Amino acid sequence: MSGHWHSLQSKNLITVRTHDHQGFHFFKDSISIELIFNQDHTVSGKIGNSTFREKVTKYNFGILPPAKTGIEWIVPCGKLGSLFENDPDPNKEIELWISPEKSDHTREVEIRMTTKGSHFPMGGVIISK
Repeated sequence: MSGHWHSLQSKNLITVRTHDHQGFHFFKDSISIELIFNQDHTVSGKIGNSTFREKVTKYNFGILPPAKTGIEWIVPCGKLGSLFENDPDPNKEIELWISPEKSDHTREVEIRMTTKGSHFPMGGVIISK
């Protein structure tokens, strides 16, 4: 999966979730994604306004194969800052769940917020080389 991948659309809707004593709060805006996959299975990239560098990709070796789960690669991006201008959470953990490549040479990416063990689906993006 090496190479430079980017979101097909310049604006992809995502939702950031925060939590306080009053409950959950949701904030929406649009982002784009750029990912550079290296031969050594590391990836660097930009998700909205935040960047990450040299994160190791994980092949999805779950009980079911990627063709069944729809997830081939997982990228633990680590702690990222604000993804868009009004993003109220400047310190969130993000993972990217990436599908197998399709016949049109695209992949689906699900952006997951994994802060404090959650797996909140923030949104999806289609990427291509």
